[in-house]
Amino acid sequence: MVKVNDQKKSERVKQYFAEITRQIILEEGEEAVSIRKVAEKAGYSFATIYNHFDNLDEMLWYARNLLIKDVADHLEVSFKGPVESVADLKKLFHAYAKYYLDHPAVFRFFYFRSLDKSQKKSPSLVETEEYRGQFAQGFEFLIRAGYCSPEKVGSVGKALIYVIQGILSLQFAENDAIRSDDVFQEIDTSMDILLEGLIKPES
Repeated sequence: MVKVNDQKKSERVKQYFAEITRQIILEEGEEAVSIRKVAEKAGYSFATIYNHFDNLDEMLWYARNLLIKDVADHLEVSFKGPVESVADLKKLFHAYAKYYLDHPAVFRFFYFRSLDKSQKKSPSLVETEEYRGQFAQGFEFLIRAGYCSPEKVGSVGKALIYVIQGILSLQFAENDAIRSDDVFQEIDTSMDILLEGLIKPES
């Protein structure tokens, strides 16, 4: 019983440190995160963090899950659904892109920060049904509308998400490749090309 309680306490402390890390990423970017800085903000000695995490990357994996939940919560609030048309599907992906436009530091952390996969001690929320459910209604629409088969919907969904991530990468590159005002139009145009060309409704 004592061991179980100790494990629960350690997990609570890990989540506390991860929450501090999340706040730093949101406010200052992932490059500002360090073991010492998290410890100072949390009110602990930096040595205490090493009692719960092997290194910075393990703590960043925990923080990453909290930020993924932020994205999921944003989608739940920003898009009520259901997805019954291509216009609805675009609204869903607009909401997805809007989170990153409002929080560019999170996008950079997710897609430009390399983390040691051996330090990933718990499943990513992206791998859970709870998170995938955010996009499930959109993907189900693609099947119902005849754009793809159930066997191919996963690949089609990834293609749509990768297009949006590419557009956001160009916008965040700050070289005027895509202006922030044009992001949603670029998303709509790219989705139209995919839906009308690459994945035409099956006859």
